[in-house]
This record gives sequence, C-alpha cells and structure tokens, in this order.
Amino acid sequence: MAAKKYFKIFTAFFVLVFCSVLAFAEPVILDYGELLTEEEEEMLYQVMEEISEYGNVAFVSNGENSGYDGYASELAQKYCNELFEDGSGTVFLIDMYNRRIEIFSIGEMYKMINKARANGITDNVYTYASDGCYFDCAFEAFYQILTIVEGGKVAVPMRYATNFLLATGLVLLAMYVLTMRGRAAYSFNEDEKIVIESQKDDSYFHLEKTVLTKETRTVHSSSSSGGGGGGRSGGGGGGGHSF
Repeated sequence: MAAKKYFKIFTAFFVLVFCSVLAFAEPVILDYGELLTEEEEEMLYQVMEEISEYGNVAFVSNGENSGYDGYASELAQKYCNELFEDGSGTVFLIDMYNRRIEIFSIGEMYKMINKARANGITDNVYTYASDGCYFDCAFEAFYQILTIVEGGKVAVPMRYATNFLLATGLVLLAMYVLTMRGRAAYSFNEDEKIVIESQKDDSYFHLEKTVLTKETRTVHSSSSSGGGGGGRSGGGGGGGHSF
C-alpha cells in the first residue's frame, strides 16, 4: 500500500515537472512607443495568450525618436534573441522610427510563421497602422498568426495577384509585337525577308529576356520586403511592410 502511495506521488511530481518544461513563457508586451491603452493591452494579451500555447510570442513598439539606426527586421530579430531563451518565438513590432511593421520568428515558431507568411500578414494589416489604428493593426496581426498556428490559412495578399497580372500582360505584349513583326516580313523580297526573320528571332530573344527579367524582379521585390537572419535554434526570418 505504501509503495502505491509513493508511486502516485512520484507520478504526480513527474507530470508537474514535465508540463512545466513544455510550457511556453507568458506573452510579452513591451509598448515602448506608448501606442496602446491599458484596456487595449489587456485585449491584445488575450489573443497572444492563445498563441503562447503553441510558442513564445511578444509585441514590441518603439517611439519615433528611438535612435535605432538599423532596419526594423534587425530590431525585431534582436528582441527575438533577447526575449526567448529557448531560441524559439515570434515578435510583432511596430517601429515608429522607421515607420514599419515587422514580424520576425526564430526556431520552431519560424516553421509556422515563415518569411512568406510574415509578409502576407503584414501586407494584410499595414493599412491599420497607416491610419493610426495601432491596436487594430497588432490585434489583427496576432489573430492571423493564431489562425496559422492552429492550422488555418490566411488569405493571400492582392499584390501577388497583381504581380501575376503584370507578368501576364508583359507576355501578351511580347506576343503582339512578334506577331506584328512577322506580318511585316512578308511585304519584302526573299533576301530582305531572311534578314528581317533573323532580326525578329533576335528581337524575340531580347524581348523574352526582358519579360523574364521584369517578372523575376517583380517576384523578388514581393518576397524581399522581409529580413532574414537566424535565431539560436532552427534559423529564423520574417517580413514586414512600411506604413
């Protein structure tokens, strides 16, 4: 009987210790820019608390005269490394000095909130910051982060659809130019036609190269709004948007 009693006590103690090891830290709110009221901080904390069931999370804001000369992504990464001792977590930053919002994740959280998703979320919410609605911006950002960590999906920003339409338009323009050049070739004699056909092929090569270059630049521009870098475990990165 005594052995069973001690076994139960040992089991309860083991479960308590095991759960405490697995538990993530409480959400962190560092509103250095004084953008939120106390009530808004409490509401923001609630949605962040739900995220903390999946990983560490923090909100940080800085003032317009913070004196930080680096990029917002560097500042967000700095807070990630300083706040999360286990090398995993996500920071949402409203940088008033650089007029930019930024999401940066490291470690295990980066597997869920990667660079593409960070860019997508900040693209969706930056207009709130542009209008001075900083609580709405932060709350919506964390709500979308929560949606992702829970296995849901966040709508793709319109800019990717715009880039696709732009690339399609360039290809159609190239086809139109080549068609018109081909028709013009038949109005010359055979020798001239050979020269023009050669020029047409050369033009096609350069035009195709131009289209691909512009398309590549567009896609690169879309994905480069976020910063890269690494945390202490599992790498890291993020994305952001000016406001």
